[in-house]
Amino acid sequence: MQPLQLFAISSLGLSALVSLVLFNSQNRLMKYFSGFLVFSFLFEVMNIILARHVVQNIVLYNFFHVFSFLFFAYIFKNIIRSIRYKKAIAIFMILFCIFFILNLFFIQDKNNLLTYPYTIGALMMTVSCIIYFIQVFTTEAIEPVSNDPFFWLCFAWLLFYGGTLPMFAMFNYLNKNFPRLTLLYYDYIVFILNIVMNLLFLTGILCGKLFRKRFF
Repeated sequence: MQPLQLFAISSLGLSALVSLVLFNSQNRLMKYFSGFLVFSFLFEVMNIILARHVVQNIVLYNFFHVFSFLFFAYIFKNIIRSIRYKKAIAIFMILFCIFFILNLFFIQDKNNLLTYPYTIGALMMTVSCIIYFIQVFTTEAIEPVSNDPFFWLCFAWLLFYGGTLPMFAMFNYLNKNFPRLTLLYYDYIVFILNIVMNLLFLTGILCGKLFRKRFF
């Protein structure tokens, strides 16, 4: 295992552990997010074990990505107040599932990384984060936004998905014409962004302890 991969998984595990320790102090959505972090950590550990036994795990990652995007869309549906956005994200979740199934069976090889659904999901995440930040900075807040756990989560998602979107959007072309560059990007940039994202998750969880339970 590469050092950066180890740090990425360790930072994810730390975030999951702290979220469990502070579980009772979190609001409903953050409790769901805690469960997601624990699931993600166990999923990554399982895939490391599979990789050591030379078992193909790309298919599992394809389904994990879809599950992650749907879960994140649900989070955004709850934290963004715009009625238009709520309707749009609900439609997106349905269409995204339909597209994933069509892509899985008729467009891309299911045994390879399904870049089209990932690109669409990453674009959704980037746009949703921007909409959330516009909402935050145009609304009069009683408490500092830095105390809001979703501020840190959205900051983490914007950095990670905004940073990986260009590469995955051109993944097939880059992997075919510049395979070494693609591998280096994945081995270094993606893992570094992963580490930063997980540490921002941890920051959000810790700040959430100071944040009043706005959601239910």
